[in-house]
Amino acid sequence: CLVSGLVKTKERTDQTIFDLLNLEDSAFKFDKIVAFVDDVKFAKKRLLSRHARYTGLLDRLDFSEAIAAGALPTVEQLDGVKSWVAVVSGGEGVDIVSELTQISGTAKAATSIENVAVLVTDATSLDEAAAKAAVESFASDSLSFTVIATGPINEKVEGSMPYMISELGT
Repeated sequence: CLVSGLVKTKERTDQTIFDLLNLEDSAFKFDKIVAFVDDVKFAKKRLLSRHARYTGLLDRLDFSEAIAAGALPTVEQLDGVKSWVAVVSGGEGVDIVSELTQISGTAKAATSIENVAVLVTDATSLDEAAAKAAVESFASDSLSFTVIATGPINEKVEGSMPYMISELGT
């Protein structure tokens, strides 16, 4: 399994997704979990913890570095990977629809990819028609996919902020 789009800021550890993929009781059974990151040295500082050691994550975790900051994995970097978990964080200067289309194209071109899960954050201002077309670009006989869109994600103490439900762009 390859995870991209995380371990970019000091504000979040992003370890939760790696713990989830590594859980002993999980429905997921991965021999190897690859963190696809912009800076391997920074990512190791964020992910190599006591918890990772005690849960066995260190035995499965590997790192792969992007060719440029913010770049998606290339077809060659996805060679041998069956499952790809991509996180696309919206925000200023990020074209979410373009990123989704690029992920779709790369996943289809990589012959070993069977499953793609995409989490899109800060997706409240997406154009509905463009987003729908981007999601439909994943359709393939050999590829199963899931795309989830949310508003902004914040790491706050549980129960410290009341939640609010609002409409998303799609």
